[in-house]
Amino acid sequence: MAQIKGIVREKDSNLPMEFVNVTILSASDSAFITGTTTDSLGMFIIPSTIPNSIIKVSFIGCNTQFRKIVPEDTLYNFFLQPNENTLKEVIVKGKTYLHTSKGIIANIASGPLAKLGNGLDVLSHLPFIINKNGNISVLGKGKPLIFINNRLVRNQSELHQINSSDIKRVEIITNPGAEYDATISAVIKIITSKAIGEGIGCLANAGLSMERRLSHYSGLNIKYRKKEFDVFADLRYNQRSSEAKQLSDRSLLTRQVNENLDMRINAFSWNGSVGLNYEHRDKVAMGAIYKYTSVPDETFTVDDYVEVKHLGRVRGFMSNDKRKSAIYSHYINGYFSYYFTKDTYLKIDFDYMNSSNENNQDYSLSSKEIHSKNHSNNMLYAYRAKVISPLAGGTLTSGTDGAFTTNKNRYSILDGTTLRNSLLPTSNVAKQQLYSIFSEYEKSFGAHWDISMGIRFEYMNFNYYNNSNNSTKDSQKDKGFYPSTAINYKNNDVQMTLAYRYTTLRPSYFMLRNSVEYNNPYGYEGGTPNLLPQKNNMLSFSLGWKDLQVMANYSMMKNSTMYVYDRYNGSDSIAIFHTQNIKSNQTFDIALYYSPIWFKIWRPSFTIDFTKPFLVYNNSKYNKPIYSFLLNNIITLPKHFQIGVNMSFNTCGNLDTELVSYSQNFDCNIHCVKDFFNEKLRLKFAVNNLFNTSREKWSKNTNNIILNKWNDADRCTFIFTASYQINPSKNKYKGEKSSNELNRLIH
Repeated sequence: MAQIKGIVREKDSNLPMEFVNVTILSASDSAFITGTTTDSLGMFIIPSTIPNSIIKVSFIGCNTQFRKIVPEDTLYNFFLQPNENTLKEVIVKGKTYLHTSKGIIANIASGPLAKLGNGLDVLSHLPFIINKNGNISVLGKGKPLIFINNRLVRNQSELHQINSSDIKRVEIITNPGAEYDATISAVIKIITSKAIGEGIGCLANAGLSMERRLSHYSGLNIKYRKKEFDVFADLRYNQRSSEAKQLSDRSLLTRQVNENLDMRINAFSWNGSVGLNYEHRDKVAMGAIYKYTSVPDETFTVDDYVEVKHLGRVRGFMSNDKRKSAIYSHYINGYFSYYFTKDTYLKIDFDYMNSSNENNQDYSLSSKEIHSKNHSNNMLYAYRAKVISPLAGGTLTSGTDGAFTTNKNRYSILDGTTLRNSLLPTSNVAKQQLYSIFSEYEKSFGAHWDISMGIRFEYMNFNYYNNSNNSTKDSQKDKGFYPSTAINYKNNDVQMTLAYRYTTLRPSYFMLRNSVEYNNPYGYEGGTPNLLPQKNNMLSFSLGWKDLQVMANYSMMKNSTMYVYDRYNGSDSIAIFHTQNIKSNQTFDIALYYSPIWFKIWRPSFTIDFTKPFLVYNNSKYNKPIYSFLLNNIITLPKHFQIGVNMSFNTCGNLDTELVSYSQNFDCNIHCVKDFFNEKLRLKFAVNNLFNTSREKWSKNTNNIILNKWNDADRCTFIFTASYQINPSKNKYKGEKSSNELNRLIH
């Protein structure tokens, strides 16, 4: 059957453009005949040939192109050029967000978000994304994977490295397909827009923050491009110091333990990376990157005054707990891609990681002490191979991936221990093989409908060795199919998506450890080796209408992993904090996001979120909903100034991820940004928790052990950052993480 096929690319970077509108018009009167949008490879297919007609290709922020259909042409190539005037006009009208079957695309370039500062600042102002103390999450979906130009973000500092004015768009994928690991519920892709140029480019940035102690960081990123080669390197350090006070009271049977803690953290870390990329005539691309991370000295010190009430008597004592840790990590990622034709290609990724973590504890109570050491080592090999090709007017993605992990832990009680305790030296080894195959098909029907369907099969073989003995009760095998599907409708200002996905969530290796650590004479902490993977059925709906975005999720979970307090070996006085599977629970979440532009300079965004868990544990219900309200304001002023005020408030209630009752909380942050030298130099001053009203405050009641906690970390903090960019050039590295097992090895 005759077809109209083509590929749309960016003119400067030659990269494929997704979600470009392609319409067929009558040559005589420009009447609309049919249409579609490009896929992730920039490809479009219209399953018919219409004589005497014209192809119209258009995308937000780019010059529209027209081309007459010629019967002799088998493939139409379009190269779109960004149009700054058009893009600014579109953003002023508020058409910043586009819904697809996978999620939402946010256009950043030339809008007010491009002046915020860095990548983390931009993410904090996008629909349904929450930034809590630098930890990014997606409402109703949890922690996402984050990519910058298809490169996995392994450390939050990478988001500080990217200049917000370099970001072209951000894709918030709330419905990941079968291509992604079954443990993934959300993905964020940041795509930069700077033109590719030869020569050397660099970005230097630094920052200071002052709460009760001074913290600082700085880094330098250098890139060099010559013809088909691209070499890049990065080096940075981070010195973090903080203090906090914490109050807690815990009751167990007839005993109540009240604690007043002074906590101090001092940590120095540095990391470096170097990589190489090679591309040859849009046919072959390959590259590799090596990263080294070192935390040679992290010290956590607690001075704890403990008061114990038991049978009418009160006893108090003072203790000191000092923990020193050192972390080292080597990580290698490589990729290879080969284009068989302009619309069919092979992509292969591989990962290697080796890390170690040593934690030493020196605990003193009166004249007696406990000295312990915990050493862990992680190793991973992973691969992924996929083939993308056109099929019946759509796009088929098929492939396989696998991961081989080893996690070793050894806990020891050291010489010099004189304080009586119930701890034992332990060791465990966890080895896992994970294999999967997947296939996903995407197709557009006319100009309004997009459908994607996928299936993924995973097989896991997990072997657990407890003190060198194979533990059959803790070892397990798991296999299953994980389907996903989504349907998307778009028409002028209205865009809607309905999606379903079946996922799993495997506990981290830290949760699976068999050691028990000492907190104080009345509190221990440990792992649970026999935890089962969580299973999750999720149904999602999203709606976009002009400046309004709506997203709703309903999840049914089995074997959720949550932290609980329990009596340690039946003790009447010692409580242990560990993880446990919850048989079943559900949650419903709906969020509304409204972001207009007023007076051409003021961009407020309003978010209202309602989260309702349906959770019962030991006949206690955790189903009180939480209402959250967020108001972000960005005002763009003359002379390259920008100011902002962000406020958030949540009511008291429960979440589906923890057996905890949270108290209400209010937070207010402000910032001011000033650009110099045509946006090469950017200075930012910010104050977080302006009114000192944001606190960590919650209570937990599990197994007749009640804990109330209050913590004043992250008080009013003053922040100053500066970045300077010379000859910016977009990194063409296309390597992707091949397995989510990397996240399980890092807790």
